[in-house]
Amino acid sequence: MAHWLVQGNPAKWRMQEFFADGNQLESWSITRYRDQIQEGDDVALWLAGQDGGVVALGTVTGVVEDVFGGDVDPYWVRREDAEAVRMRMPLRLTELFLDDPITREELGGRCSLTGYRRSAC
Repeated sequence: MAHWLVQGNPAKWRMQEFFADGNQLESWSITRYRDQIQEGDDVALWLAGQDGGVVALGTVTGVVEDVFGGDVDPYWVRREDAEAVRMRMPLRLTELFLDDPITREELGGRCSLTGYRRSAC
């Protein structure tokens, strides 16, 4: 099993608004590692920015899917970024903590979030 860190840039995709509207994240756009991502792999979602950090943990739920014609998701800030999407990794989030991200400082030198518990920090 592999562990993947995917990054959300709020200047490109409105993650906070997406979740505030009650949406469930079912996939994430990727640009590489298609042949290495496997169902059952762990996923950590990193929110970029000064106050960023890991805001969700989850699992890959299937094979990477091709996207034709870009993404139709209305939470993209710029249409050009949505149109550039070519692959999506299906996933299921098991933990979401947007208001209390796991920061760089909390992670320290960790190589993995396996077994990570907020109360242990």
